Amino acid sequence: MANQNINSHIIEATADVARTIDSTSICTSTLILIAGIALFYSSFKFGPDADEMSMLCLLLGLFGSAIGMIMLAVRNTKLVYLPTGSRLRTSAIYFKRDDLAKVEQLANNTIEAAKLPQCDANGTVRIDTLISSDGAFAASQVFMHSDFMYNPMSKIHTYTGEAAQSFISKIRHLTR
Repeated sequence: MANQNINSHIIEATADVARTIDSTSICTSTLILIAGIALFYSSFKFGPDADEMSMLCLLLGLFGSAIGMIMLAVRNTKLVYLPTGSRLRTSAIYFKRDDLAKVEQLANNTIEAAKLPQCDANGTVRIDTLISSDGAFAASQVFMHSDFMYNPMSKIHTYTGEAAQSFISKIRHLTR
């Protein structure tokens, strides 16, 4: 199975998930950029008596402009579950290699809550989850560390409705 990313391949797996423009992030980035440019421009308006104030406006303007441009370049899209319009969040949970069978059962949503594996921060097995903010959609995939990479051990599993609620409750139980 080829190495794949759950975020990019979930869009191919289901038509209910799409990458959309994040207008809030774009507006915030644009405001920071405009404020930075305005501060930079205002640094030239001070007279020769206000050297400290002029330098402060110059530095804050450069910093604000740089942060605004970086935010505008990086944070302009989000993953959304289309039927409910809720944003999707990604997380990764790590486990020991001995728990691979339980982690695969967790990804399949076939394990009981009482038999969940224990998380391990240094684990070599990872489950990537994609969960909607309203709990109506979830997706998971299991990866195992080998040859200095995390390689997929299962296909992407998607859940909606009550199956998603069950899966999300198990994940929240693990991450408490």
